[in-house]
Amino acid sequence: SQTRLSRSMGVENDFIFHLHWVTQLIDYQSFFGSISRGAEIVWTLHDMNPFTGGCHFDQGCGRFKIGCGGCPELPRMPNEPLTAQYFEQKRTVIAGHSLHIVTPSRWLLRQAQASPVLSRASSFSCIPYGIDTEEFRPRDATAMRARLGIRPEEFVIGFGASDVLNRRKGFAILLRQLSRLADLAGLRCVVFGTGPLPQCDFALPPLTHLGRVDGAQRLSEVYSACDATVVASTADNLPQTGLESLACGTPVIGFRVGGIPDFVIEGQTGWLTELDRTDSLGDQIRRLVECPGHARALRNPSRQLVLDRFRWQIEASAYQSLYQRIRASGFQEPSAEQAPRCAA
Repeated sequence: SQTRLSRSMGVENDFIFHLHWVTQLIDYQSFFGSISRGAEIVWTLHDMNPFTGGCHFDQGCGRFKIGCGGCPELPRMPNEPLTAQYFEQKRTVIAGHSLHIVTPSRWLLRQAQASPVLSRASSFSCIPYGIDTEEFRPRDATAMRARLGIRPEEFVIGFGASDVLNRRKGFAILLRQLSRLADLAGLRCVVFGTGPLPQCDFALPPLTHLGRVDGAQRLSEVYSACDATVVASTADNLPQTGLESLACGTPVIGFRVGGIPDFVIEGQTGWLTELDRTDSLGDQIRRLVECPGHARALRNPSRQLVLDRFRWQIEASAYQSLYQRIRASGFQEPSAEQAPRCAA
């Protein structure tokens, strides 16, 4: 029955379920069919998968707005029906439930609001990820560079991803841009993340590959050794590499996509470039190498943005307020003053 899950947990209809990443963890039909229609569901989205026919980021496709099908990610199956079927299954089983959709970025919020799967949600909120600013904090750059074998006078850009070879994270784009900068004396790139570096048949500035880096302290040491961090994602929600870097006082260079503009404020916490003009990324790096004072001037504002908007305490308080509003009397739409604030 629809109340089986709630009853087995000893809860009533006013119980709040909170979902996060559920891909490959639940079967939509049986899971939502087991939750009482009187229960409230808070669902924090970390990508687009909950409202698409299967993809996690649609790369601008937009077919999720009309029901998917004929997925461009499956070019050998131009008329495939599977994504449309999966999309419709999601929409059918979710219908009738009281959903409170939360997204960490303004971009993902807009995508969710445009989704037929989530169109009847009771509320939409943007609650950014929170960073532990005691762990992620500026450390002595000279000492950190000494540990990594980097000369104090070098201009260092950082790049990190859980998987360096994940195409969406844009490391291949960065490498191409670095090849345009091989003539710059004193430029170095520090790379961290699992996976080997790809083989290149073109010249590059010196690269320091750290492999997988675990722990907030170790990561903060790497960010602190850098003059700027490159977030080269071609599609992303609110990449934490950027937030962690800013918390350590290291500004960010990124593309104007997804949630990156939520924390990269031009000339204050970093610089935004256009994805359709990837050479602009290399041009920006060149300008910083030639005028390193521009990056140093953004260290304090970068740290301050995270303290003001992206601390974990702010995230926790926003969720607490959301729970309280839901429990008050059903759900009362928050006023502008009550609504969690997204980064400007």
